[in-house]
Amino acid sequence: MKYFLLFLLNICALHIAAQKTDFIVTNISLPDEIAYYDNQFSGLYVHEEKLYFMSESRIQDKAEAKLYSIDINDLDAKILDSSFVLPYKRIHIINLDILLKKMEAIGDEYEGLEAMVIKGKNVYLSVETATPSDNCYILKGELNDTTLVLNENDIILQPKPITPVGNHVYNAGYEAMALSKNLLFSFFEFNYFPKVNKVNMIQLNSFNRVSLSDFKIQKLPFRITDITATGKKTFTAINFFYKGEGKDEVYRMPLNEVENNALIKDS
Repeated sequence: MKYFLLFLLNICALHIAAQKTDFIVTNISLPDEIAYYDNQFSGLYVHEEKLYFMSESRIQDKAEAKLYSIDINDLDAKILDSSFVLPYKRIHIINLDILLKKMEAIGDEYEGLEAMVIKGKNVYLSVETATPSDNCYILKGELNDTTLVLNENDIILQPKPITPVGNHVYNAGYEAMALSKNLLFSFFEFNYFPKVNKVNMIQLNSFNRVSLSDFKIQKLPFRITDITATGKKTFTAINFFYKGEGKDEVYRMPLNEVENNALIKDS
């Protein structure tokens, strides 16, 4: 993945199209270390004029737990001069191994980091676990210049929804988070259960299991893979459809769901 598509523009594409405003998508070549395919970036976040990249950090596979940051001004310089070499910082994630063992003690298998939001010096990370695991997690840490130190005691358990037959949806977790004031919203990626589909909400002033509550969300086809607050009461999400084979077929719509199947286009 030598080139990084500045897809933040695409997140706003629907709003921009509605306003009939022209926009430009720019390809930006990344430094080789960041472009390395096995970083498996699962999160991007802009904070204090920096763009942060979050690796899935599969430490169970001997991968390094890390973020990268690039100054927005340097991205602008790169757009003007393609030969400009982007400066960047590697940010080590500390204590993830300790928190992984806490998950294992509960009986859950850590799979990787899936979403990231930053508020002040605090960083919140969403953890996806393997399919048989009952729970996913949210972690909290303090961001410094070259480290993100996770607090060993700041770990919130998020139960996975259960299908009508009593199991978990294949390869699914809380893949998207968004901030609004002092609230952190956490979205399970699959929201096509027959009855209640829910969004979790956490009060950041008291980051603990007690502060976790939920509310209903409309039944949605496909899967939410990223989301951001774009207004007072508005969120904009990427709702991704992957017509996978095997166990991924769970994300396909039943043939009798005529209205939702109309959203799938062969082209």
